Amino acid sequence: MGASKKDLRNKKNKILEAAGLRTPLTHSGVPVKPAKPTYPCTICKATMPSINDTVAHVNKHPKNTYNECFPGVAA
Repeated sequence: MGASKKDLRNKKNKILEAAGLRTPLTHSGVPVKPAKPTYPCTICKATMPSINDTVAHVNKHPKNTYNECFPGVAA
């Protein structure tokens, strides 16, 4: 009797796991999406989901520059 689909899949997954190449999956077998980057404000600690939001957020801190609020983030 030949190997079943599950046996072949598990064998392939073990080989990939040993090589460190296996992608993480959800419980239903769908690949897990990477987390989207967020940009924290160093003054008020609020996190912004996009760079466009960071530009708008700087207006809330009129005494500070963009680089003081979000160091290392290019607008």
